[in-house]
Amino acid sequence: MRRFVGAALALGLAGCAGDNFRPEDAVAVRPVGGDALPAPTLADTQLRSAEFPLGVSDKVAVRVFGAPDFNVDTAVDPTGAVTVPLIGDVPATGKTTRELAADIATRLGARYVRNPNVTVTLLEATSRRVTLDGAVRNPGRYALVGPTTLTEALAMGQGTADNARTSEVIVFRTIDGQRYAARFSLRDIRGGRAADPAVFGNDVIVVADDRSRLLLQDIAQAAPIVGMFYLFR
Repeated sequence: MRRFVGAALALGLAGCAGDNFRPEDAVAVRPVGGDALPAPTLADTQLRSAEFPLGVSDKVAVRVFGAPDFNVDTAVDPTGAVTVPLIGDVPATGKTTRELAADIATRLGARYVRNPNVTVTLLEATSRRVTLDGAVRNPGRYALVGPTTLTEALAMGQGTADNARTSEVIVFRTIDGQRYAARFSLRDIRGGRAADPAVFGNDVIVVADDRSRLLLQDIAQAAPIVGMFYLFR
C-alpha cells in the first residue's frame, strides 16, 4: 500500500511539490468524517468559507474617504502587517479586509481623522493558491480570490484535457498538519448527481488519465466513498 499511495501522491505533486506533502511518508490508515468535506483550519490555509482572512504577501488597497494622504496600495509583509502612512504598521494576518479597515479607522480616528471612512480591498490573493495537475489543459498554481468549488478551480486551468478520466479526480489536503485525500467524479458533479465541493488554499487537485489510472486506483480503493477524505501519515 505504501508504494502505490506514494506513487499516486508523487504523480499529483511532481514539479509542484510543497512543504505540506511528503509522498514517502504517505500511507492510508483510516477514514474520517462522513459525506461532507472537512474544511482546513486557519493555520492550514489562512482561509474560511465566508470572507477570507489575509495572509502574508496578499496585496490590498487602503482608501480613506476625504483623506487621500492615507491611501496606499501595499502588501502584507513577512511580519504580518501592512504599512499605512503616518500610523505605521497595522497587524493584518488573520483579519478580513473589513476587520483590517475597522482597525485602521480606529487608529486614524484616535489621532488624525474624525470619524474616518476606511475601505480595504483585496487586490491579489498571493497567499492562497490551489495546484492543478494531471489531465488538465493548463496545470499550475492558481490564486483563490473567493469561495471556490472543484469545477471552478479546474476552470481556472482551462478545464480537463481530452484524455482526462473525469470519474477519477483526487483532492489532496492538509488538515491540522495531517495529509488527506478524497476521490470525486466530475461526471456526477456535472450531471447534478453529486455536490460540487469547496476547495481551499494549498489543495492539490489531480485529474487522472489513462496512464495514471493504475496509480490513482489505490487511492480510489482507499477512498471508495465519493466525497470522503481519508487520512495519510
